[in-house]
Amino acid sequence: MSRAMHRHRHIRLTTTRQILAETRVRKGPAKIKERARRDTKIVAAIKATKGDAYSPAVKSWITAQLDKQWRQVTKDDIKALIA
Repeated sequence: MSRAMHRHRHIRLTTTRQILAETRVRKGPAKIKERARRDTKIVAAIKATKGDAYSPAVKSWITAQLDKQWRQVTKDDIKALIA
């Protein structure tokens, strides 16, 4: 790669990093609100579900919160999570 091409690549990557950092600062608060809204929605879905017939979205949320695989999650874990 010639020196000029490398220089332009460096400028492009630096600009991309700056844009990503600015975007993270700008969109961060909205994402925090969205996570809180989603948490309340998922907890309500867990409470409304009878038995173990959880939707894939609920299972995914539970496993992410507990940092366990679904097959390792027990009913007691779920009760403690929504309490």
